[in-house]
Amino acid sequence: MTTVIKKDTLLFKSVQYTCESITSFMSQFMGQNCRTNKMIWLSENKYRALSYGKYLKMFRTKSDIDLWDFLGSPYQFNLVDGHVDEEFKGKFQSVLRLLGEGQDLNFQANMLYGLLSGVNFSVETQLSILKSTYAIVADNHDLIFNEQSLSQLSMTPDYKTMRTVLKEYIDLAADFSDTILRMKNQRLSIYGFDQILLKLMCVNEDAGNKTGISGWHIQDGITSVWTETVSDKIVSDMGELAIFDSRSFIECTSERASLKKKRGSRSKRRSKRRSKRSKRSKKRSKNQKKE
Repeated sequence: MTTVIKKDTLLFKSVQYTCESITSFMSQFMGQNCRTNKMIWLSENKYRALSYGKYLKMFRTKSDIDLWDFLGSPYQFNLVDGHVDEEFKGKFQSVLRLLGEGQDLNFQANMLYGLLSGVNFSVETQLSILKSTYAIVADNHDLIFNEQSLSQLSMTPDYKTMRTVLKEYIDLAADFSDTILRMKNQRLSIYGFDQILLKLMCVNEDAGNKTGISGWHIQDGITSVWTETVSDKIVSDMGELAIFDSRSFIECTSERASLKKKRGSRSKRRSKRRSKRSKRSKKRSKNQKKE
């Protein structure tokens, strides 16, 4: 099931980089459409975007975008085992194996989709996966990437390690009631895992298993029992658009620049009003002199 985001829709993201540098970054690795540098996460809600920082940017869609209803439907993977792309080898591949060592790529991809979306997975099942993954990560000190163990890899926008973010979610679930544990379709957000899943969906689409999507969509205002904590602030709104190979679909414009334009327009209007008042004042002076 898909959602269509219409052309000229205004979307938001909190990021310190300029629009020019964002565009330049996305232009790297031409011909490799599923690389993470071409992905972007956006919000339909300005205030949700500001949960991640104060440097707000606005993005406008250049065309209609078809996105998968992330919390509403299972997604069918039909990947060629062992092949994703060059970026996937190493770190991403090792992280995905945490969800099914010895299983094929499609099994691991489906496990990741279920963990992050809760589609066909209860909260209790998600918690079980978190606990088993945490146990593996805590014991795995031999696997090193960029001089960091797997447990030390940064997994969130505020640079929490994998070990930390897994433990936070496990601790959060300690107070869950039986009713909550039976719930399904509960979004669980871990940015590093999201990147892997979005890459797998992109490769799946590129490989000919086309649904016509360019990412996923979660409706604005949707909440989850798995509340996300970013820089010590709780983010309860799960609404988002995750778009792969986003260059042809969106364009960035700085809110600051837009505000300057608005201020400029207001300044011009004030200047015109002052000019009119000045002219009326001069006329009155002339009339008084005649009298």
